[in-house]
Amino acid sequence: MPPMESFNVESGEVDQQPQPVSRFTPKRVVAGLLAGVAGTVLVMGSIQKTHRAAQEQVATEALEVHQLVAKWLNVAKISAQKRSASSATNLWTGTMTEWPDCMTIPTFPGKCPVEEHPGACYRTDGKMWSCWADWEELDDDDCQSMTLNDEIVGFEGACKYELWGKSMKEADVPDCFDVDKCLAECHPITDKWGACYVEDDTGVDKAERCMCALRADAPGGDRAFLDTLLKYGCKTKQIGYMDQAYEELCVFPDDGPQPIYKCDTVPTYNARNSAVACNPAIGNDFACFSLTRRTPWQCGMAIAINPSCRTTTLTPAGPPFYDGACLYKGAPGYADALEYEEP
Repeated sequence: MPPMESFNVESGEVDQQPQPVSRFTPKRVVAGLLAGVAGTVLVMGSIQKTHRAAQEQVATEALEVHQLVAKWLNVAKISAQKRSASSATNLWTGTMTEWPDCMTIPTFPGKCPVEEHPGACYRTDGKMWSCWADWEELDDDDCQSMTLNDEIVGFEGACKYELWGKSMKEADVPDCFDVDKCLAECHPITDKWGACYVEDDTGVDKAERCMCALRADAPGGDRAFLDTLLKYGCKTKQIGYMDQAYEELCVFPDDGPQPIYKCDTVPTYNARNSAVACNPAIGNDFACFSLTRRTPWQCGMAIAINPSCRTTTLTPAGPPFYDGACLYKGAPGYADALEYEEP
């Protein structure tokens, strides 16, 4: 670049001005560009490393999940192959030819409902079982080799329910009155369909001796639940926290509302005996009566009658029960009450 010129007024001559020196020499520009490129490379490298580490972590986790799923699917596949071969040849191709009944395993109560599962992988340490789907059929090897997070779960073997797929007809279920079970425990029975019970309730808390089931048309009732009981569902339902399940099912008679008699027609009525005559004058115009002589009646009011005298015990300690319900003369509804006749 040529030197710059300026006119000096005092001397009348043109002065020569030196060219200013630029800070941005070619070398400095190149050095700056190289430094910028280097910084960009370092940043990009860091980003790539972070991205690559995240990809590796995701891939590792995905592989672990895939391996776990593959193991369980392999068990299911083996089971399906065995079942398919069994269906084709009527022969079991696994290592087992007989399975114990799950109900013979001490810890079966409350584990796998018999109405829902054909069998299970069991253990006797009180921990949960692995309940089979309705299409599964495993053997001891399958159950014992089950893993979770690469660790053996600890199932001891395989068992089947002999009652799986079977069902009772409601007409074949015994009457709770005939077996003398759950009458007091399910009082009043006017909204009850039936109950699960145990033959020997020794050591069983009174509140847990029966599992009462509501009628399907009662508030809170469920027809589907009653059907599970007909499929022997009582037999796997746990009693409280005990290693014990209910054993049998009974149903209450569908007789509708209890019949109400005229008290003065009941054989054990005696107007001079306050134990059975109650006192209609002060409002005690209803009673649960007993046909056993010298047994006091339970006095009540016609506006709030006991709906099920036949399941009301004579004493809080338990049975026997009252035999029926009656109204005294002057009570609302007395004219429509039945006259008692000896059976």
